[in-house]
Amino acid sequence: MPTPNAVPNLNGVIVSPANQPSRTDIDNLDLHNLLQRIRNMAIEIALSQSANMANGLHPADALRYTDFISDVRRYFDYIERIPMIDSPEVAGRLSYALPAYDVPAPQSVSNKDCSSLLQQLLSFWWEVANSQSARLVRGVWATPEGQPGDRVRWRSYIDGIEAFISFVAATQPSDRPEVAPEVGPVGPGSTGT
Repeated sequence: MPTPNAVPNLNGVIVSPANQPSRTDIDNLDLHNLLQRIRNMAIEIALSQSANMANGLHPADALRYTDFISDVRRYFDYIERIPMIDSPEVAGRLSYALPAYDVPAPQSVSNKDCSSLLQQLLSFWWEVANSQSARLVRGVWATPEGQPGDRVRWRSYIDGIEAFISFVAATQPSDRPEVAPEVGPVGPGSTGT
C-alpha cells in the first residue's frame, strides 16, 4: 500500500512528492546524452520479446541488452575523462530540457527479470538527473579519492546492471502458467518511417 501523500509518477512508479524530480532541465550536455542512452535502453527492454516471458531473456535480447549497457559504460568512461572545464559564459545560462523518461512502468511487463532491469535503470536515470554533476557544463563532478560521489555511484549502477544482465542471460526461460502472465502483452516498438 502506498504511503500517505504518495502519488504515482514516472509512469506508474509510486514515489513520495518530496522525491519527485526537482528539475525540468539539465545544464550538463554530457549527462543529457547519458540520460537519453539510459532511457533508450529502458524502452528497448520494456518493449522487447523477453518482456512477455515469465523470466529469463530471449537470446537476441540478451545480446541487445549487453550491447546497450556496454555502450552506456563506454559513454560514461568518455565523460568521466572530460576535465571540469571553466565556462563562466555558459554556466547558468545554457541548459537542455531534461529528456523524458517515457518508459512503461516496471510493473507493466510480465517478465520479472526485465522488470528488475527497468527498476535499476529508473533509479540510475533518477540519480543522474538529480546529481551534483547535472549542474556542471560538462563532465562528472570530481570527488577526492575514497569519497563517494557521482563517479562511484554511477559506476556501481553500471556494474550492477551489467552483472544482472549476465546472470539473467544464463537463466533459461521457465513455463510458469500459474503466475505468468500477470499483465497483458507489451505493445509494439517503433514502427519506423
